[in-house]
Formats: sequence, C-alpha cells, structure tokens
Amino acid sequence: PHVSTVEYLRRAPDPPEERSVRSSEELLRYIGALTTEGTGESSPDSEACGQLTPLGVQLSVLPLGPQFAKIVMWATLLGVGEDALAVVSCLQSRDPFKSIDNGSEMSLSAANKQIRDAKCELAHPYLSDHVAVLHAVDRFEEARANGMSAAKRFCLDKSLAFHPLLAIKSTKEKLRKELKDRGLWSTHAERHCGDIALLTAALGAGLFPNMARCNA
Repeated sequence: PHVSTVEYLRRAPDPPEERSVRSSEELLRYIGALTTEGTGESSPDSEACGQLTPLGVQLSVLPLGPQFAKIVMWATLLGVGEDALAVVSCLQSRDPFKSIDNGSEMSLSAANKQIRDAKCELAHPYLSDHVAVLHAVDRFEEARANGMSAAKRFCLDKSLAFHPLLAIKSTKEKLRKELKDRGLWSTHAERHCGDIALLTAALGAGLFPNMARCNA
C-alpha cells in the first residue's frame, strides 16, 4: 500500500517535524522535481505525494539543495557552469566579505560601507551581489597564481576573508568533480563562461519554477 512521506518518516527514531516534511515536498513540487500522485506531472498546488520527475532524479544526485542544484543544471545547459559553481559555492559557504577584525578601530557602519563599496567595484557595471562574489572568486584565483602574498593583498584591498575564499574554491572543485563523475559536465558547460546575462538566466531558472522550460 502507498505510504506518504510524512507517514514513512514518522517511523524514524528521530522523525522530523511534519511541517518541515510538507514544506520540503511543496518546494520540490514547486520547482518541478516531484510529481502529483498518479498524474506523472508536477503541480505546485497539490498536496499529494508523487514521484521524482526526470529533473528530480538529476537534482537528487547532487550534494546541493534542490534550488541550488537546479541552478547548476541550467547553468551547464547554458554554458556558464563554471560561473554558477562559483556563485553556488559562495551561497553554501561562509560570506567571504568580512566586517570588523578583532582589535580594529573601525566602526561597524564604516566597515559595512567599505564592504558595500568593494561589492560595487567587483560587480561593476552590474548591481548584483551574485556578480560581486563571482568576480571576487575569479580575481582571487588570479591573484593566487602570483603567490599567496598577492592573494592576501587582494583580500585586504577588497574586504575579503582569505580562508573562506579558499573554502569556496575547494567546494567549487568538489562540485565540478561530482558533476563529471555523474556524466553531467563537459567542456560544453563552460562555453559561455563570463556571460552575465546567461548566468542571470540560470539563477532565475533555478530559483523560480516557471521562468524557463527545457524540452527534450
């Protein structure tokens, strides 16, 4: 007999809250990763528990939340996979922009203004935190190629934290390897690297369910 997700997880030694389970199912239906029971089609309005859609199967193999995974899938199709990996890795990690160091005499408002100015410079000519972190990661890697001292100077100039950026780079490399191992990555995924319009499209398609559709 059919057992709902809520009923199944209720048997676990430490079951999650039913509200959390229902919210998770709703999100998966909302982004098209879960079907409505018996129809084979996704529906953001139904409360029925269905099966994973083809998109849901692909999202399930990635070590990411479903919306982040969907961003990456769209980005690889659009050829901006490398850029999307940098942005998603930042969103999953500690904020690379640092505020006040211990012992600093700078006020909080002054530190926040410094960060805003650094983000504006990195994102120029766009007004986007996503573009700012993308350019921060790219330019950090360029600086590292000239030695650790150059990388640390870059971080100091742009109000960035050195170790979180290293962690973001490591996360990005692990995600790329996972995609390659799953057969979801090729040089095709990088053919439009640097195209901010396509990166924005991938972010929108991943975060909002009805913005884009891919026909087989």
